[in-house]
Amino acid sequence: MNEFGMYPYNTDAMRHWQAARENADARIHNEATRECCRLLISQHDPVFSLGIDRSKLRVLLDFVQHHDTARLRRECETLLNEMQRP
Repeated sequence: MNEFGMYPYNTDAMRHWQAARENADARIHNEATRECCRLLISQHDPVFSLGIDRSKLRVLLDFVQHHDTARLRRECETLLNEMQRP
């Protein structure tokens, strides 16, 4: 088969590897975001110096990662209920 006959096959292979690369790039970006969120929660000074409550920050950073508004609402209600208890 001449090289022009192989052209559709070659472009399919290229598309496959481009999609695999984009998937890997997205996974790297997501993992970097999760790592930064864990770093913020684990470090005392940046959170304390801004006067931010660590438990509230944890709920918000979790939402950035899971994107579930119903879960965010439940976690906020639970946190508020715990804060109101004496």
